[in-house]
Order: sequence, then structure tokens, then C-alpha cells
Amino acid sequence: MNMIKKILLAGIALTTLGAAASAQSYEEFKRQALAEYAKADSTWHKEYRDFRDQANADYAENMKKAWDELLGKEPIPAPAPEPVVPPTVLPEIEIPVIVEDNYLPIEDIVLPPEPQPAPEPVAPIVKPKGPSGPQHKFAAFGSTFSVTLDTAKLPKLGGVNESAVSKMWKALSAPEYDAMLADLLALRGDMDLCDWAYYELVKALADDVYASSRDAATVFCAFALCQSGFKLRMARAPQDSSLHIIMATDNMIYNHPYWELDGATYYLVDNSRMSMLKVYRNAFPGEKVLRLAFTQKNKLPVRLAEKKVRESDRYPEVHTVTQVNQNLLDFYARYPESFINNDTKTRWRFYAVDLSDEAKSALYPVLQKAIAGKSQLDAANILLNYVQTGYEYEYDDIVWGYDRAFFPDETLHYPYCDCEDRSIFFSRLVRDLLGLKVTLVYYPGHLATAVRFTDQVSGDYVLVGKEKYIVCDPTFINAPVGMTAPDEDNSTAFLMPL
Repeated sequence: MNMIKKILLAGIALTTLGAAASAQSYEEFKRQALAEYAKADSTWHKEYRDFRDQANADYAENMKKAWDELLGKEPIPAPAPEPVVPPTVLPEIEIPVIVEDNYLPIEDIVLPPEPQPAPEPVAPIVKPKGPSGPQHKFAAFGSTFSVTLDTAKLPKLGGVNESAVSKMWKALSAPEYDAMLADLLALRGDMDLCDWAYYELVKALADDVYASSRDAATVFCAFALCQSGFKLRMARAPQDSSLHIIMATDNMIYNHPYWELDGATYYLVDNSRMSMLKVYRNAFPGEKVLRLAFTQKNKLPVRLAEKKVRESDRYPEVHTVTQVNQNLLDFYARYPESFINNDTKTRWRFYAVDLSDEAKSALYPVLQKAIAGKSQLDAANILLNYVQTGYEYEYDDIVWGYDRAFFPDETLHYPYCDCEDRSIFFSRLVRDLLGLKVTLVYYPGHLATAVRFTDQVSGDYVLVGKEKYIVCDPTFINAPVGMTAPDEDNSTAFLMPL
């Protein structure tokens, strides 16, 4: 049975078995099954290795041919700041009781994008059996990591032309570097890294082991990412003959030059701003785009930031003291801002990610105690007032000098936040603590939310399909569930279900 047929049959078997693995996700089951396979069948392991060897040999050989000189597209600038709708404060009186429904006709609904498959090696990369080789330590994410790598034997880059890059690629393809690749992939899994975090991890190792040669570091980084399953292209700048990586992504990224090649969009990820590149355009088998929409936890080494104290005005028992991971904050500050469907407003959806474990462990017990035994409406009002009054509002252009959206951990940490940060944060609380669906509601200059209650709840609402979502505005201070901020024009609004 040939190699490709075995891969296909293995995939069919894994799919069938995965359907029966009710306690695990398919991907978890698949990883476990492949690990068992790697232990049990040395013949298949050799054939997988032979398949990857041949793929690298062909890839490196074709790399010797002249690369195509291509003009990139200008970076997409970050959106100009819109006129911001200032927060509205409802006088602090008893919570208004809303008994009537008011439909807000918003027809423009942007559904979540289809998830892209995760990049993974074209064939399993198994750490060789026997004694572990030399360990190399390197710094990333505010900590130190270790991979199996003998830096004294690393190949040199003899130049930046096609033949020199090909020669180094072939040298890195040797089996002795499998252990290093396996270690990197293990770190990716152990820390549940998103694609951009894994890119940063690989780049940190490359920059460390080739500290004296930026171009050699670029080839090493490209090789490790390619072997990990990422869709990328090596390139050389005609201006100064420097080497670069352009990576295909699932989103459009601001402020990075890009190239549209063979049905994919590739971004220059090293911030060098080169506009003309000579690109090696050949594809590597099984390559996948870098995903900027992520659900991974990014469990980075913990370095706690300073404590932050917050309290709800209406519910003073909701008094929280939190500390978030400074290493995660630093990573979020570097994360590229992106959007989909040629619609820059969709960028806010990609910030509505999970809270870190450090944040949840301090925040959620207090909030869970406050809402215990409450109806969905009462619980949502408690969470809403906590966000409305426990977090100080300020305009981004005053604090940062530009528009900057926050991930939920950032809202917990920084002293000020605006409407988009509050809405993203509130949406996280509702989904985690109440188990209810949420949509973001965008008006020019303003972002709010609406919640799909399963109890009977009255108030202003929007429709996502046939489902009613009740408006909850974290920037309409003291306003209860079901009340829309004044003067919002629904004819200009659109919905982003999360």
C-alpha cells in the first residue's frame, strides 16, 4: 500500500473513530490516535518521514530557480477615527421596569466566518527515540523555553541567492531537526497557542540561534513554520537583498504590505514595509493559512500585573479585585488588528475572545455569587451595571492617540475603556456566566450589545434570523436591560453575532 493511500485510509479511520469519541473533541481524539500510531507502527512512521523528506527535497530543489519579482499592495491603513458618540448617563433612580417590546429594524447582519482548519505538519513529526540531544534555551513571552537542538551544528547561510537558501533548507530538512520541530509543536499544544503566538515563538527561537545573521534566522523561521503546516513564501528584497517571509492569513491585516498570489493573500509579517519582493511561489504540500480569528487560550507563562479594584454603583457587593497576566497583555499589544469581508467594522468581533484563567479565577467567583439564584434578567442587570459603573470611560484618542480595541483581559487591566471595550467585555461575561448568546450592535461611533434571553424579557430588541436579542448597552450608564441609548439610528446599524 503506498504512502498517500495509507494517509487517506488513516484519515477515514480517524474520522469514523472520532464520531464515537463523545468525551473528546475530534481534534483531541485525532492527536491522541496519531500519537498511538506513532508508537505502534514504525513502518508507517518511516513512510511518513520519507514522504516529508521527498516534499522538502522537491521544494528546496525548485527553490534554486529564479524567484518572481512582484510589487506588493500598499498597507491598508487603520480606519480614521469616527465621531464618537459620548456616553449617556441615566439619572440614578430605581431601575425602570420595561414591560413593552420595541423592535429595532436592523437588517445588516454579519455572521461569524467559517473556521479555517488548523495548520499542522504534512506528516506527523515524531521525536526520535533514545537519549535526548543537547537542549537549547531561548526567551519568549517573558520566560525561558527549551528545545532539542545542537546549535554548534546548525547550517550556515552562504548567501541570499536562490541556491544558498535552497542549500540551507536542505540541511535543515535532515532528521536530526525533527526533535526540535517536535518540541516546538509540543509547546504549541501545551500552551494552547494561537497561530500568531506560535509564529512569535518560532521567530524568537530563530532570532536567538541565528542572532548574528538576520537572513539565516529568516530561513530557519520559514522552515520551522513550513514544517508546522503554515502557508508562507520566502522572498528577497531587490532593494537590499534582505530575506523575508510573507504569510497567508484568513483575515485582512492593517498596516502591513501584502501580495495576492494564487488565490491567497500574503502579508509581510516582519514590519519591514518592503513594497517590492522577489518571491519563491511554490506551494508546500498540505499548507494552511495563519488564522487570526482564534479560540485558543494562549496559556503564557504568568507574570501578574498590578491589582485592579472595581465596584458596581448599584450593587456594591459586586466588588472585584483582579490581576491579569502581564505577558498576555504584552502579547495582545503586539497582536495584528484585522478584519474580514472587506468590512473594517468587523474587526471588533476578533477581540471577543475568552478571558484568561488568571482573570477568571479572581473575577468569576465574585460575579457568580452576586447572580446566584437570580433570574436571567436580574443577573444580566447586575453584570450590566458592573460594567457600566465599575469601569471608567475615556476616549481612545485621549488615552492612546488612536483607536484601539481591547481584548477582555485588557479591559480588566487598563484604567480606562470605551464603548467597544465594554461591549466586548460584557459579551464575554454574559456568555460565560449566563450561557446566553450575544450579538454586537454597531452604530457609527458606538458599539453596544444585545442578548438572546431564553426567559421572557421585554425591551428594545433586534432580530438575528427569527431569534429576539434584547439590547444591553454597557455605555448607557445606569440603563437597564432593554433600553437603547438615545438618538441611535438603526438604519445605519449592523449586527455581529458572536
